[in-house]
Amino acid sequence: MTQKQKGKNSFAKKILVCLVLVSMQLVGFSFLIPTVEAVSTEVNITNNPTTGENNYDIFDDKITYTRNGMLYLYDMDSTTTSLIAPKIANNAIGEDGIAFSSNRELYYYDFATKTQTSLNIFDLFDTVDIDNNKIVYASSKGGNLDIYMYDLSTSVETQITSSIFEQKNPVIYGNYIAYQDDRNGNYDIYMYNIITSKETRLTSSTEKQENPAIDGDHVIYESRSPILCKGDTRSECLAFSDLCHWSSMLGCGGDSENYDIYKYDIDTGVTVKVTTNLDN
Repeated sequence: MTQKQKGKNSFAKKILVCLVLVSMQLVGFSFLIPTVEAVSTEVNITNNPTTGENNYDIFDDKITYTRNGMLYLYDMDSTTTSLIAPKIANNAIGEDGIAFSSNRELYYYDFATKTQTSLNIFDLFDTVDIDNNKIVYASSKGGNLDIYMYDLSTSVETQITSSIFEQKNPVIYGNYIAYQDDRNGNYDIYMYNIITSKETRLTSSTEKQENPAIDGDHVIYESRSPILCKGDTRSECLAFSDLCHWSSMLGCGGDSENYDIYKYDIDTGVTVKVTTNLDN
């Protein structure tokens, strides 16, 4: 047998093995084939021993955060850090730039031009969010906190809510804005459709629903519910929840509220409880 024939036979055997492996997967024997798990690596973005960083946000390969009230931008591709602005309260990063508030004034930093511009919007609450060319924020310019939207492409500001009650912590994705509203005596989550100008109440319980986040077809929020610690012994009490504590004189006691995470599906209108423990 020539070397060429041996090579052909060896190649044919490899093809046969591949076909067998594929067949095994198709008929349910994939458990016999070893898999390789992906390895994740943690990277320390900041390393300042004297100050802490917070108010972080991420979009694609860029991360924003604040240190001592100053806004920084970290580029994951180049691993470089840039100082964007001093004395900022909050920020949100989008595909083309960063929206942030400073001294209750709204600014926008453009990645392409590397310049920041005041949008001449004042009396801001701290929270801002951005998606594509739209920025949402809460402002007290009308006497109480309402939700507003600023369109970077048209330089037009639109008031989304107009109420004697308080609306705050807005977030935006696509054509939807979600925010918390206390018109019912406690905070509920509402959603506003930019195209139809229709407002939808997403929650209706007597508990507090706050701090929404939105992405794709889902709105995520936290809900506070009362918690009554239970247990006739110290071990039973401490096992009930991390929020509970035991006293030989008072028995089982603890914090009065527990936080859980919920998810609302915009397409189906179905709400699902994501967390089910009693440990905040």
